[in-house]
Amino acid sequence: MRRSTKRLMDEHELILQTIDSMGTMADSASARGEVDEPFWRDAIDFIRNFADGLHHQKEEGQLFEMYSRRGLSREYGPVAVMLNEHVMGRDCVSRMEAAVANQSPDQLARAARDYCELLTQHIAKENQILFPLGETVLSDSDEIELNIRFDEAELELGGTSNTLRYRELAASLAEHAAFVARGDPKQVNT
Repeated sequence: MRRSTKRLMDEHELILQTIDSMGTMADSASARGEVDEPFWRDAIDFIRNFADGLHHQKEEGQLFEMYSRRGLSREYGPVAVMLNEHVMGRDCVSRMEAAVANQSPDQLARAARDYCELLTQHIAKENQILFPLGETVLSDSDEIELNIRFDEAELELGGTSNTLRYRELAASLAEHAAFVARGDPKQVNT
């Protein structure tokens, strides 16, 4: 893998960690009939600002744009599928937000499970299909440009401290979900 796609794949790991926590908490919401509002507000913050805000911004605004300039269409094929799935993911997040606001554990669990399934498959498609395909059309100078543009996008969205904050938030969400899964009465602040 080239460095630009490796960076995105590293972010995928962090997103998958949060998706796993969300799956656990969706099960808990269904089983207990309760919405763990602090967890879900933090999870939605992570999705909106890290997964969709930073990560998808780099994909949509940088990588997919470069792919398009090199002949991979944004209107059909793998890039178009990924863009459509980003929209579908945003819809799931809106449904989760509404369910949290309405204190509706069943609706929350459904929306969260839909998001988790969508993003798990989405990430696999990017890692296994789109990124390897894209690397066949990119030059070394394209790679250099992408990494510069990724750095600029990260700086615009808060830089290293923002990325660190979301890494810590993902770890906190995972810890909280692990306590809930074990039925541990100890409360973990997310």
